[in-house]
Amino acid sequence: MRNYIKHLLLIALLALTVPGNSEVFSLWPNAGKNKTGDAETALNPKIVWSEPVTINDVKLELNIGMIDMNAEDLAALLVKLFPNAKFATNSNSMLVTIKQEDGSEKRLLLILLGANSPIIQFSMTVPSKFPVNFTWPACLPLPGDSTPVKYMYFSKRNAYYGEFKTGVTPSIGLEEITGKISHEGWTATVKRTGNQRESTGDIFMKTKPLAVMLVNFDKNGSGFVFTRPLK
Repeated sequence: MRNYIKHLLLIALLALTVPGNSEVFSLWPNAGKNKTGDAETALNPKIVWSEPVTINDVKLELNIGMIDMNAEDLAALLVKLFPNAKFATNSNSMLVTIKQEDGSEKRLLLILLGANSPIIQFSMTVPSKFPVNFTWPACLPLPGDSTPVKYMYFSKRNAYYGEFKTGVTPSIGLEEITGKISHEGWTATVKRTGNQRESTGDIFMKTKPLAVMLVNFDKNGSGFVFTRPLK
């Protein structure tokens, strides 16, 4: 279970640091009027992992726990305790955003694994706004015209994730990054020819030290890069 939780870590962080909308999960009952308890502990999670994370130079803490409760009871309890919270949902997850007195936000991402399985809770307190001026990590390559949007640093695993905006096409952006990192010992795992050169992303490996890097672009001018050592 712990390995599965770690694989969900990056997805959880992305959800927790992107503002949600106010669409309420359909099975949730009407909100009550009481607001008690702390959001992070209200559902009595068993904490199984804590991860320090730096986002745009802001040091934060991500806590991961398991909740022994069915979805209906969990939903009813959350709405009763935090009627003013905002909720964003899909078929198997709920993002709960709760405003704190100091202006920060407590965010809970609840992952529904299925019947007879625990609910996974990712929790983090984030500032109302992240800095727009920050130091982009040197280990995350960018196309020349890029504007950094967000980076995340996971100190326990020395891993970095970064998002950026760019005006170049995915193929040109990927080619530019490939050229930059090849001088640092990075090699694409797939040799592309012909139409394959129009790919929007690739996986790179480096042997000294052993590490992996993922690079991807979309057609809307956004891209991301993720890198971590392999030990």
